[in-house]
Amino acid sequence: MNLEPELSSKRTAVIITLAVVAVCAVVLPLMLGSDDSRAESATPSQTPTPALPLRTQSVPAPSDGTVKDTVKAVKSPAVVQVPLTDSAKLSGSITVRVTRVTSKVVRGIGPGESTSPAVVATVEIDNGSSKSLNIDSAIVTLTFGKKADVGLPMTDGSRPFTGQLKPGASATGTYVFGVPKASQKSINLSVAYSAAVPVAQFKGGVK
Repeated sequence: MNLEPELSSKRTAVIITLAVVAVCAVVLPLMLGSDDSRAESATPSQTPTPALPLRTQSVPAPSDGTVKDTVKAVKSPAVVQVPLTDSAKLSGSITVRVTRVTSKVVRGIGPGESTSPAVVATVEIDNGSSKSLNIDSAIVTLTFGKKADVGLPMTDGSRPFTGQLKPGASATGTYVFGVPKASQKSINLSVAYSAAVPVAQFKGGVK
């Protein structure tokens, strides 16, 4: 029996099989690599968002000067001091007087206030000038005793100056200050209808 044709056919099949395996070993990695590269190219790249620029503002350089420079002192307003029962005549034909001062127990209404003895002062301003005065910013304060303790402004009964005071007119304001009964015999009441004018100061006591 001649087996040579059969063996030859088997060898041919083996050779073809090996050739197919070799081709697959080379082609498949290339195909997979190509797919990966396509996937990577299809995936959008994530570029970091740049940080917003910081806003800057130019600051002017400080003015010339040294620690040896002398600063001019600011002059305090002049004080016109009179007894509690007199009138204080200020520059510009302005007259300030205390028309009434009494002792009274007032209620605590505003923040930090409590029912206590108080001094109630009624103040009048006469405008003898030719110009209107803005008395909205008028400041009235009170101190008492040897240590010049400050009387606490009280809300109950207080009617401060307001508005414009026309030439030739007068205005009245009522101010209330918490002062211990025993200290009301020595008080200083200061009135300033503007920051740039002399201060009228009334010294005396409540009867």
